[in-house]
Amino acid sequence: PLGFLVKTLCDAKTGILLSMELVEGKEFDRNKKHYKELGHTAAVMVRVTEPYHNTGRVVVGDAWFGSYKTAVALRQRGLYSVLNVKKAAAQYPKAALSAAMKARGCTKFMKVKTLDPAVPTVYAAAHMDKQPMFLVHTAGSTAAGAPRRRNWAKFSGGKVVKRKYFLDQPHVHKIYR
Repeated sequence: PLGFLVKTLCDAKTGILLSMELVEGKEFDRNKKHYKELGHTAAVMVRVTEPYHNTGRVVVGDAWFGSYKTAVALRQRGLYSVLNVKKAAAQYPKAALSAAMKARGCTKFMKVKTLDPAVPTVYAAAHMDKQPMFLVHTAGSTAAGAPRRRNWAKFSGGKVVKRKYFLDQPHVHKIYR
């Protein structure tokens, strides 16, 4: 009744649509390529990025795609990734990262440990702005990125007082944003 849902892959610089997949529902998705090994979310990401496998490109994905499993699947197919993690936190040290987020500007990085030598190195990162942003990535670094411009406004003395300030952020968060 609401239309249709499409998962897309776009070029970050031009905005050009590169690939897309129509979401057809659970019954159809179970029969699609990579579903049995990866599950729905990671399988969609692997399918839409298929023309770019083994090119060494960086895939930046929103929270729907963001998971440790997706980062590993892409890396095993020759792609790097920077993915936002909100709910899909299996094998992701979200509790440890959350505990370190005390005030704006806080940053924490962790290497996600695995016992399987065939699994590529995956990193977890958190940066606190208004809310913490959690990333799982195989691209980017712990180095500082360009500061993020923030605007602040407060109602005081019958008028709105505005100011801007800059918040340091890690390189990998700059890539994502």
